[in-house]
Amino acid sequence: MLSGRNFKPRMQLLKTSYRMKQSRFRFHRKYKLNPNDNHLDSDFS
Repeated sequence: MLSGRNFKPRMQLLKTSYRMKQSRFRFHRKYKLNPNDNHLDSDFS
């Protein structure tokens, strides 16, 4: 069972990483990059 003290920062971290993924996805859509170039994203994760 997660304690409340440890749980909240973890949720914040998940939201932050999710937001970064969303903005990166919009970046790819905007510049119409090849979706098969996903291996490049591993440098930013």
